[in-house]
Amino acid sequence: MARANCLVMARSDKRRRRHLPMAVLGDACACRRDKVPTLSADDMTELLSTAHKNTTSTYLQLGGEAGIHKLVDRFYELMEVLAEARIVRQMHPPSLAGSADSLFKFLSGWLGGPPLFHQERGHPRLRMRHAPFAVSIVERDEWMLCMRQAINEQVDDAALNAKLQRMFSEMADHMINTDGRRAGVAAPL
Repeated sequence: MARANCLVMARSDKRRRRHLPMAVLGDACACRRDKVPTLSADDMTELLSTAHKNTTSTYLQLGGEAGIHKLVDRFYELMEVLAEARIVRQMHPPSLAGSADSLFKFLSGWLGGPPLFHQERGHPRLRMRHAPFAVSIVERDEWMLCMRQAINEQVDDAALNAKLQRMFSEMADHMINTDGRRAGVAAPL
């Protein structure tokens, strides 16, 4: 028996089976495990990307690829020029091009667009990737200062602006890995 909004991960016969919504798979979707198609990660990504094209994702609300690039470029411009962001700027390499590319690719997938970062480098694992850096409330606040201003300059829609501010704030809070008393390599809280 098929369900319209089913998204189930099931393990069977030592193979991972992915069950996608009927809207994505059409008639192939069935809740009986013996009828669940087994998909490769690439097939799954393609199907989910297609599904995103048919909905108004945050990625599309922000302007798609061009909108994400604009946000990321402005974010790093602000990090470069704001004296209030000097500590977080010093955590980055002299050229911000690589950081901007990584952030763009991450945000693309995180906001509902193509999962570019995941396709290129695997799961983002943000805390693990940021573990070598001491991230306290100070660094979080400086990072958010740049992101808040970039969002405010780009996003006029109050609901979308508030949504993005909340999403980025929660992500930035998640990156905190030290109480700020020790400089350099992060020490556990």
